[in-house]
Amino acid sequence: MAARAPAPLILIPCRSLRSGKSRLAGILSEQQRHALCRDFLQRTLQLALQVTSAGDIRLVSADTEAAILAAGLGIACMQDGNAGLNPALSQAVRLWHRQRGDFDAQTLLILPIDLVNADADAVQALLALPGDVALAPDLAEQGTNALRLTGRAAQDFRFQFGEGSFAKHEIEAGRLGLRLNILRDARLGFDLDSPADHAAWAGRGI
Repeated sequence: MAARAPAPLILIPCRSLRSGKSRLAGILSEQQRHALCRDFLQRTLQLALQVTSAGDIRLVSADTEAAILAAGLGIACMQDGNAGLNPALSQAVRLWHRQRGDFDAQTLLILPIDLVNADADAVQALLALPGDVALAPDLAEQGTNALRLTGRAAQDFRFQFGEGSFAKHEIEAGRLGLRLNILRDARLGFDLDSPADHAAWAGRGI
């Protein structure tokens, strides 16, 4: 088991549960994709609760259903304003900074909902890495599947989630002169996004 790092603040971004995972439309119905996204969110909220307390977790979403699911676990929701993932995360960081006098001294974790193989040990391994920024790339090392920042570093960090985000986040850390570490872990590296991903996951090939 990985050495246990101090409990972090966790942001969980979530798009609409009903319109998420559109790339799976060729193999799953709208109802099936809705159920899948709902299950992903519930699993991720439970995972976050294994790592820190409900008061140190925030859902970032404009989805009412997602907010209700989170509230049932004592987790508050920050509205994302439908501005897109990266602006929503930056807005959430600013808001949390205003609300918490100890924010700069905290560790902040961005935890997406589709890391279906992630577990508490893998998350703790990412949290325990030294430095200002720690990245967990996807298996192809194209995207960023999880991101850990010190609270101080998060103030000026420009989130780059989207295509090619792994390299972009490395560049962003360099721009700010931040110490960067990378965790390559299959549990965090697999994100369910494409039909091939779904087939591998359903057949437990990954």
